[in-house]
Amino acid sequence: MSDLSVSVPLSTDAEAIEAQAAAWFVRWGFSNLSDQGQQEFELWLAEAPAHRIAYWRLTGAWAQTDRLTALRRPMPPISASPSGFFRYFKHTVAAILVLAISAAIGWTQLPKPSVQIFSTLLGGHKTIELSDGSQIELNTSTTLRVSLDKSQRSVELLSGEAFFKVRHDSARPFSVLVSGHRVMDLGTEFLVRKDTQRVEVALIQGRARFESVDASIQQHSAVLTPGDVVVANAGSMTVSKKSSAALSNALAWRQGVLIFHFTPLAEAVDELNRYNREKLVVADTSIESRTIYGTVPTNGVQAFIGVARNVLGLRVEKRDEEFLISR
Repeated sequence: MSDLSVSVPLSTDAEAIEAQAAAWFVRWGFSNLSDQGQQEFELWLAEAPAHRIAYWRLTGAWAQTDRLTALRRPMPPISASPSGFFRYFKHTVAAILVLAISAAIGWTQLPKPSVQIFSTLLGGHKTIELSDGSQIELNTSTTLRVSLDKSQRSVELLSGEAFFKVRHDSARPFSVLVSGHRVMDLGTEFLVRKDTQRVEVALIQGRARFESVDASIQQHSAVLTPGDVVVANAGSMTVSKKSSAALSNALAWRQGVLIFHFTPLAEAVDELNRYNREKLVVADTSIESRTIYGTVPTNGVQAFIGVARNVLGLRVEKRDEEFLISR
């Protein structure tokens, strides 16, 4: 059986979340999810505790219904064949859940956005062009979800880093959600990076509004102009200015290279490790602040080792999948 498509609006509203959970229950119960469908389901569950709670509540209710049904008078057999019973079971439950979705948000008024998941593997680089003419470039280990409909364009950066070149449309706002924050396009080119503890947005061209949208984190906002770089986490936000040369260096991964401009060794190592399975480790804390200058391919672990040995005069020793750098 093919992957069953059930569209519901993406929202944090409680009723909409219940409807999303019901739609996923239908897809899991009555179709074979494709690899992309399974990935979308896992990402949806991981997004918020409310998603998992809603899905568990629904599956628990269904299990309880099964137990109550067992206590009632047995129904006449529907069919002597298992396939006949399954068809009856499938259609009955699907009808119940469709009615539940309709009651929650109004079936005839459901928007049907085009939702797609895009991702890259470690060291990967991908450029996608949206139907509205906007472009997004995904850096290494990046996953994002794109939702387009007639009234809005929404992207959620789930991991990694992406460069956005947005075609402005005042009738259809373009927003990027990341870690409880939102970047709202005002006709822009910008870079968004999600790290474990922080979000970084660099505005290359145009204007954009950066704001927190999650009530559980500190509320802050700023209107960004070219050269502005905002760094935010759950408790703070800072905005600084960078030169066009510095911003160009930050985007060098689009050409498959990393540019280090008197960059501390520890920082350069962390950056290169984002792209490679073989990891560099600064094993001597006394050299972490030594600076490195030059251009290295994103897959250039050996090139970096050559610079460390021949330019910085450091020792590099391989242990398993790691290269230990020391004095």
